[in-house]
Amino acid sequence: MQQDVSRIRERLVGLVDEILVRYGNAPLHQLPMFSGLTRSDAYALGDLVDALDRLDRGTYGICINCGADIGRERLGENPAVSLCAECEDDDLWHPWGAH
Repeated sequence: MQQDVSRIRERLVGLVDEILVRYGNAPLHQLPMFSGLTRSDAYALGDLVDALDRLDRGTYGICINCGADIGRERLGENPAVSLCAECEDDDLWHPWGAH
């Protein structure tokens, strides 16, 4: 299991690094100050940092909405995914709360 965690961490950090390179390898904590940070990069960085946090807390791969296993295949497609397929498809799920 420790080998899996190390491999996942390497992949997540590598994806963060791919984004940081586009901004001159600026430190992650300085990126919000860049007016050139695209919305998609900002969301991607947030998702990746959240995934690293879940990895550290031992909740990586568990849906943040229902607690179900997200599944290896789904995580392989997007290692930062935080919802199982059912919750992502659920029209009732809103990350910013009900509207």
